[in-house]
Amino acid sequence: MAGYIDTILESFSVMDIDSLRIHLKDYHYQDTTKNVFLRELEKVFLNFQNARDTAITIYEGKCNGKTCPNFGKRGYRFVGNNSMRYLDLIFETEGNDILDIYSCAKFKSDKKIKKLKYKREIKIPEDERLSFVPTPEYLAKLNAATTAWEEIVNTPPRLVDFEELCY
Repeated sequence: MAGYIDTILESFSVMDIDSLRIHLKDYHYQDTTKNVFLRELEKVFLNFQNARDTAITIYEGKCNGKTCPNFGKRGYRFVGNNSMRYLDLIFETEGNDILDIYSCAKFKSDKKIKKLKYKREIKIPEDERLSFVPTPEYLAKLNAATTAWEEIVNTPPRLVDFEELCY
């Protein structure tokens, strides 16, 4: 099972989101589903790739936020090989199993890394978090948006003029 964590880290190092979809277990990560977490992680990987990174170097470390409930928990700093952009994630593990992965605001790597540039984070939309409780107002707006979308998108496709779209 030690190979499991190594497989996940290898997928991170080569920014292989498809491998993560296959190998990462169907747990909840960063207070959302695996699919939403990986969708948002893919955006981070694309940001690294657009900055001409071809690989990510992995550094071990821990949360250093003294007032943070995650203080001392272990994780990794993922650094782009060309851009020096980075992503800090805590990996909660039990034995050789990964139970949760989430961003860390006060991460400190065990090894000093020179010339770090821009920090990237996995941002989960509020309404896609497991802890999100929709209010009646939210549900009304969601219903109105869905109805509007269904009016605009139709089969067969046709051109919609500006006045109709505004309505």
